[in-house]
Amino acid sequence: MMYNSINLEALKIASKSGVKPEIAGVLFTKDATIATDAFRLIKISTPKNGNIEEFPANIKPLKEFKPFIIPADSLKAFKIAKTKNTRTIPLLENAVITEITPTTATLTSTDLDTINKKEFYTVEGDYPDWEQIMPTTEPIVSFSINGDYLAELLTILTKLDSGQKEVKVKFYGKDMPIKLDSGNEFQTGMAIIMPIREKE
Repeated sequence: MMYNSINLEALKIASKSGVKPEIAGVLFTKDATIATDAFRLIKISTPKNGNIEEFPANIKPLKEFKPFIIPADSLKAFKIAKTKNTRTIPLLENAVITEITPTTATLTSTDLDTINKKEFYTVEGDYPDWEQIMPTTEPIVSFSINGDYLAELLTILTKLDSGQKEVKVKFYGKDMPIKLDSGNEFQTGMAIIMPIREKE
């Protein structure tokens, strides 16, 4: 199992509070990285476009391990090596777990010229059972939108609400615009974004 830069970005969702150290970190499993702050949660699966067997002989990735938590603040220090060869050698975009002790975990990446290896202290305790809050029924509505467009609109609209950054989302039906509303006592904002049409 390998982890790319998107897996590591899960750290942005980890809790900023030190009250619960378990959720102030990123959970690493064999299949994904997971982070939550109790209000939102993200799970990023490990990439499938590579084989840990292709790593250089001097890097020994672990194939089996128990899930562990790395503090998000510590994980910020780890950067996957940048190289121009990533399009032809996917493993260069990824890091692997090379060592685990009862109190540490080591992440390793390489650009074939150098090896970036960093040991992290892991968090004691168990990660919350996040799977129990996942919906198990079929969704009432499902549609696709451009994430970049949505992010830009939300970034603007949330500036109108200094409290909970509230934006009301209104869905009118298949292939209809999705409306976003926000505001305060002095100013309001509205935006629409079109869903991506599904291929017939």
